[in-house]
Amino acid sequence: MHAKNLQVIKYHQSYSVPEILCYEIRKFEGSTMPLPSLALQTFDHPFPYGLNIEEQEAIKVAQICPKIKILNLVSLDKALSSFSHFEYLTKATIEMEDSFGLGLCKFLQLRGHQLKEFTISCGTDADSTFLEGGGRSFQLFNVGLKLCMTYCPQLTLLSISGCGLVSNELLTFVEENPGLTAMRLRQRTARFLQQLKTLVLLTYYDVDETPIQTCEEELLFNVLRSKYTFWHQCRKVPKCLIGIYDYEGFKCIFFRHCAKICSFPGASKLECLSLEGNFSNYLSDGFFEKLLLINPLNKLRIFDVQGTQVPLSIVTAKRFLRLPDLRELRVSCWRLSEQEYKNLGDTIRMSGWDLRLSRRSTTQHAD
Repeated sequence: MHAKNLQVIKYHQSYSVPEILCYEIRKFEGSTMPLPSLALQTFDHPFPYGLNIEEQEAIKVAQICPKIKILNLVSLDKALSSFSHFEYLTKATIEMEDSFGLGLCKFLQLRGHQLKEFTISCGTDADSTFLEGGGRSFQLFNVGLKLCMTYCPQLTLLSISGCGLVSNELLTFVEENPGLTAMRLRQRTARFLQQLKTLVLLTYYDVDETPIQTCEEELLFNVLRSKYTFWHQCRKVPKCLIGIYDYEGFKCIFFRHCAKICSFPGASKLECLSLEGNFSNYLSDGFFEKLLLINPLNKLRIFDVQGTQVPLSIVTAKRFLRLPDLRELRVSCWRLSEQEYKNLGDTIRMSGWDLRLSRRSTTQHAD
């Protein structure tokens, strides 16, 4: 409390720094002494249990530590919104103890607009009986992406991982919220992706070695595409209305004299794409052939797709080897024979590329 210029404290013994800070704050209850002001920039609770903090206590922490920029904690969903009082937050790493729920949604509604890096995970059992109101498995990627596309326009890094649940309350909110419809999501995605450099979707595995989480094909494709085109709409309806047509999958309204196309760059800055989940029903050579026609991924440095029986072959490997900035290609569980894998390594070496080719238990590198 006396080191008022201290910005970072690393202490992980019996208690975390936030727990000690909350304990000290309680000493000011009923006191006429003013609360101190600290320069701490990191709020770090990496312990394997959630930080038990009340809303009013969190407000006092934010008053004492107004410069907090980095949040790293384990939390229950209902407590997460308490940490939205940090006004300068730019980076958050959060492990949910129970589920993705309305607490996560409220946190992103209040602070998502200023986050640059967001890492969220949930490793709870996929049994929804312990969760009040119930929940659903296999939805972490879908709901996490939709929330971030809606509330986090400045992200440069997004990582979603785990095997846990999404509460029925949050699923209902996502399904019924007009701002999360397919059309609005496309519009929001165009803005959300303009700064994104790293996207990680990582699932845990079931007892039978099957990856638990998956992602809707259309949602993932829209996240990875590079350009979005929309029509500015005239307000003089129906005087100037000509008709409604499909344009690249969008419902477009055409107006006389006053319609124009507006384009937004999408994931053109993506440098790292890491996907590990149950994508085997659609993440194929054809998926990436179509994607690369729309988004050439010219800045991509790391490409990593894993899972069980990933339906990618030598065809996709060769396509990605042509990317100008690629430095690492991970092909674990792809449909590659030993000879094909060896040939890829030989091609890299003979071409003199600074590129690492790897899969589980095997690594080849060309300097």
